[in-house]
Amino acid sequence: MIVDISDIRVLFLGNCADPNMALSDDPEIKAKRRYQSEIYVVLSELCKEVIGSDDPEDLFKRKGEYDFVFSLYNRMGFRSCEVFISTICEYLRVPYLGSYPEVRGIAENKKLFKFVATSCGIPAPQSAAFYRNEKIIKPDNLTAPYFVKPMKGANSEWIDDNSYCLDWESAAKQIEFLHSNGIAVLVEEFAEGINLTVPVLGGKGPKMLGVVEVFTEQANGLRTTHEKLQEYCDLTYKLCDKQVVVNAIEKHALLIQDALKPLDYFQIDYRYNPSNDQLFILEINICCHIASFGSFGFAAQKSGISHKNLVRTILQTSMERQGLIS
Repeated sequence: MIVDISDIRVLFLGNCADPNMALSDDPEIKAKRRYQSEIYVVLSELCKEVIGSDDPEDLFKRKGEYDFVFSLYNRMGFRSCEVFISTICEYLRVPYLGSYPEVRGIAENKKLFKFVATSCGIPAPQSAAFYRNEKIIKPDNLTAPYFVKPMKGANSEWIDDNSYCLDWESAAKQIEFLHSNGIAVLVEEFAEGINLTVPVLGGKGPKMLGVVEVFTEQANGLRTTHEKLQEYCDLTYKLCDKQVVVNAIEKHALLIQDALKPLDYFQIDYRYNPSNDQLFILEINICCHIASFGSFGFAAQKSGISHKNLVRTILQTSMERQGLIS
């Protein structure tokens, strides 16, 4: 009988979630293993049993050995993979972390999410979608400079210096490059300013842990995948103390939670220009990085929440939402 977190058996999924996986010198794999190993240890301290696996087929193979699925999978190498785990869990009628597949789908598609955000009155950069096999024609609603990025994805995959484009010719070239790699593209008007990220605990009423400024040494304030995964060094954070910005984002968090609920936890990314107080929402992540050394862990610590209690709170919120515990 399950009455508490300590009674549950967890299937922990991620590409580096297996504690027995072979060591690797690849910086990306090492960074992911550092993160997922930390979560595995915390879950092992909180729960009755934890099965760490990098094989999604274990959802079927080990059915009956777990009560809850805690997945950190973002990308799995095939189209719409971001909703695969949650969809299979719905099919198997197994409780799982995050939100419904349709909510995850909206969150992962940066263009769709911008429609949701702007319908709530939240400002976002002008943007245009470019899918494979479509003609690449300059949109009338966009002006240079442009920011070219994948329509879906996490950890700033495929973001580098070529993503910032001063003219349409270079933007079109970057669109073609991403299309050649099988990637649908979103082009935004580049938003000048600093990077803000906002960790939020979900549930019946969202709790914003703080507005975090993320520092980068990259030109134009770009955040690359190497930086986000902290492959070579940890990032530097500080809490934003500009109250007008904090107040605005608190309202946004409530609007987003209401529009996309249920959400167990999520993180919102912004660009803020201090010179004119322009605040643009960029995207949301509902399977975000919750390591102790990331922005979520930093904000939690500043709020007086230990990393173990952060994971416990997220897990408990999800389990209560799905009726696994009361």
